[in-house]
Amino acid sequence: MSTHLFVLGHTPQLSLAELRSLLPKQELETWSNHLVATSLLKDQQADQLQEILGGVFKILKIVMPLPSAKDEMLSEITQHLKNFKGKILFGLTFFPKSNQLLSAADIKNSLKVIGKKSRYQQTDDWGLSTAILSHEPDALDLFVIENSGQHYLAQTCAYQNLEAWVKRDRKKPYSSGKRGMLPPKLARVLVNLGLGQLDMSPEHQSVLYDPFCGTGTVLIEGLLRGCEVIGSDSDSEAVAGTIKNLYWLEDQLEQKVKYQVFQGDVAHVTKHLWEVKPNLIVTEPFMGKPNPKPSELKNIFTGLRSLYLGAFKAWAQILDSQAVVVIVFPQVRAQNKEYNLLELIDKIAGYGYTLQVEPIDYGYQKSVVKRQILVFKYQK
Repeated sequence: MSTHLFVLGHTPQLSLAELRSLLPKQELETWSNHLVATSLLKDQQADQLQEILGGVFKILKIVMPLPSAKDEMLSEITQHLKNFKGKILFGLTFFPKSNQLLSAADIKNSLKVIGKKSRYQQTDDWGLSTAILSHEPDALDLFVIENSGQHYLAQTCAYQNLEAWVKRDRKKPYSSGKRGMLPPKLARVLVNLGLGQLDMSPEHQSVLYDPFCGTGTVLIEGLLRGCEVIGSDSDSEAVAGTIKNLYWLEDQLEQKVKYQVFQGDVAHVTKHLWEVKPNLIVTEPFMGKPNPKPSELKNIFTGLRSLYLGAFKAWAQILDSQAVVVIVFPQVRAQNKEYNLLELIDKIAGYGYTLQVEPIDYGYQKSVVKRQILVFKYQK
């Protein structure tokens, strides 16, 4: 068993919730706001997890504990690096930054003394970029991390496949500035949150439904996680575009995938001929104008309450018992007042929905309408 560190994304609370959903029996120790430690059997498990996770962009492996004295620390790192063949390309990052005891020049000079050639590659706050790591597979992405007074040498052993994420974000044939703005990484996190909450045996199929499928982002991430997917949207263009994107996914995978997509209003999904009941809903519904005026917010949220409440009521008639709903609620702060839909939590409890994960705020600083992510369990 080795200690591995997960480097969490820009919303650590959400990334940690995703980790807990996928590793429910694993002890997770928080080292910092962006670092969570756990024990993995082998590096291959880190690769497998990184392939699945949306909210973790690197996984580090603890190489060894380090002494805190500069000269001793330098000696230990040099001894570790001398075992690598050929010219050493490395990055060096200290966490926290204020704890920087060595420089890259110190390591280069120490290696030079023992006859090892090396080249330092500039790092950012979290080491070498994934672009560099993908183009320089022999590069050593090194970290000196302090936790509870002890220093450790760590090294990146898995990282996000940036090219694959960018392709699914920007290369799909259909996109829209009005709908389907959910980033693929966030969609993957939402799917993982839902799958982690499902109580089902391995032989049963996860059937994911997105009633506001937009451009099919959630459906694509669900398919890549092994779900059978169903999508619907009230807009015929969105339905046609989603189907086009799913055809594109089949071309990328070079295999057929199982999906259904139909046009339908969320309040009338009960009229659809359901061959199988979904046990997982993952969706980002309509959240109002992206840049609303403060004077419009009261009416906007009145309409959104009606939309969301009607959706939960309709879903109660089509969901399998013990189903899970992962949903995005809108949130706006304007003129010292917050507008959100959290009051619906108590109202929909009467339909059989119980909150499983406390609402998680997600949004970029410049966004007017921010997201709140909620997870519910449905019981008939």
